[in-house]
Amino acid sequence: MSASEVNHGLDRLTACHLYNPHERRVIRRNFAEFLVWPAEGGAATVRGQMLTPLHRNVPLAAAEDPVLHELLALSDALRVGRARERELAREELKGRLSS
Repeated sequence: MSASEVNHGLDRLTACHLYNPHERRVIRRNFAEFLVWPAEGGAATVRGQMLTPLHRNVPLAAAEDPVLHELLALSDALRVGRARERELAREELKGRLSS
């Protein structure tokens, strides 16, 4: 990845309030919100891509079971990730489901 691509990426993260350029750090609270599924009772001001859950009860089930949450996050990477992300998720799921 070139320096200009990294710079543009950091600019986009800054615009989304996920990165603080002055401290050169990820804003963890905002980043954590960015990673969650849209759910009833969730914050209406959260920014990011919305991904429709596989089933309407998936967010509730994932909130109660951390292992299920990880598996569902990996399946979401298969659904919408780029080629590298899909391959990493595929390998991770394969390892977890075969053991």
